[in-house]
Amino acid sequence: MSHENVDRLRGVYNEWAKGELQAGEELYAEGATFVPMAEGRETLDRDGFRRFMHSFLSEWDDFTCEAVDIADHGDKVLVTEHQRATGRGSGIAIDQLFYVVWTFEGGLAVHVRWDSDPDEARRAAGLSG
Repeated sequence: MSHENVDRLRGVYNEWAKGELQAGEELYAEGATFVPMAEGRETLDRDGFRRFMHSFLSEWDDFTCEAVDIADHGDKVLVTEHQRATGRGSGIAIDQLFYVVWTFEGGLAVHVRWDSDPDEARRAAGLSG
């Protein structure tokens, strides 16, 4: 199943790279949880994550997210993602890498966590070693 998870993620990230940020909703299990890069590192359910993303994206113009690398680790997939955007109020551009651990069960993402440090992402996913 892990190869299929990688293929699904590759397709979603291809859409996100074009700015189609609604893509991929079908990947999330009903009870999926999310840990975004935000103050407090709060774990969010799907509705909480939607609200977070709506607020986050309202601050940016031309936000895109591209997969630089997708590494298969069985039920976990580690994605190095490249985010680009321009601050809506400030006009300041961001161009940054983040590391995302996707955990799958039965072909659906049950947990997604973002980190700015690749080693921290690997540790959080139990992939260090």
